[in-house]
Amino acid sequence: MRTEIGKLPLHVSPAVEDAYERVRLLATQATLAGGHLRLVHAYLNKVPPQERAHRPYPHGRILDTLLEAGHHLQDASLLISLGASDAIRAATDFAGALRAQKISSGRPQAMSPAQHRALHAAAAGRLTVEASGDDEWAWSRTGFVSMATVRSLESRGWVRREARHPVPGSRSARLHLTEAGRVAFASRLDRTSVVSRPAALATRPPRTRVR
Repeated sequence: MRTEIGKLPLHVSPAVEDAYERVRLLATQATLAGGHLRLVHAYLNKVPPQERAHRPYPHGRILDTLLEAGHHLQDASLLISLGASDAIRAATDFAGALRAQKISSGRPQAMSPAQHRALHAAAAGRLTVEASGDDEWAWSRTGFVSMATVRSLESRGWVRREARHPVPGSRSARLHLTEAGRVAFASRLDRTSVVSRPAALATRPPRTRVR
């Protein structure tokens, strides 16, 4: 990311400087999280396969090893928990700077506000589809998402469902952006026509006292 950004003739405004710092922080967090995950892998390799399948886990050395792995897994999760949201925020700042400095003039791809919100949730890793029998429903961090919206994104090739389920036996699948979905989402970054932003507070004129 830093290499590609460095190729742009971009004036470093305060917003761009903040975005640069956010990217550097993301890189540091990813490196630290990778270190924790390598320790998780090392700890789990110490546990024989037959012990991993044993329920409940025995006390003693095996349990201590698994607890240490769990601590490192929690640390890795904490480091990357806001990574996707921070990356979107940095990309939005860069997109705004590119347009303000007339470096980028790409046209936004057509999509409804509901589709944009669903793409944003998928980009942040927060869009999931659940299935029970023949019924499916989707939800994100902010609430339920229409399955019609999800299927419209799938039909356009903008999202895909992860192939592996995080929990054995679960029918829950997280949605990820495809390359086409990333391009479509990026074309709408920092465009107030789709991205909902707080409206400016209306100022009331002073009242004139009637006598």
